[in-house]
Amino acid sequence: MLKRAAGKIYGWIEPHMDNDKMLTKIKRVYICTDAAARDKCAEMYTDIIAKILLALLVTCILAVILVAKEAFAPHQVVLTRDGYGGDVSTVTLETDIDGEKTDFDVDVMPLEYDPDDMEAVFEQGFGEIEDLVSWGK
Repeated sequence: MLKRAAGKIYGWIEPHMDNDKMLTKIKRVYICTDAAARDKCAEMYTDIIAKILLALLVTCILAVILVAKEAFAPHQVVLTRDGYGGDVSTVTLETDIDGEKTDFDVDVMPLEYDPDDMEAVFEQGFGEIEDLVSWGK
């Protein structure tokens, strides 16, 4: 099937090509008549076009598979939030369930320290303040 399509494409572009140099090279290698050289040239270009068509076909199939995979993949939303000591922010999200769209608000809390780690965080902070104060003396 690809060879037939490649042959038709070559038939369309062959009148616009200058094959004189290629025919001369083919006749040197194969020592054949002009007709046989033209047939060999057509066969060579048809093979090249068929390989290009095969590459295009494979690329299209992979593109369709990737698009279909993306279309049917579950979508996730990642919400960004403020760092430690930041403010609470509200984000409005939209969902589509059975064709019915609904908006809802989500409060996004800032990062919070683990209560067990709070003492270590304060000690580190006070240590850095002491270093800054002693450096300035």
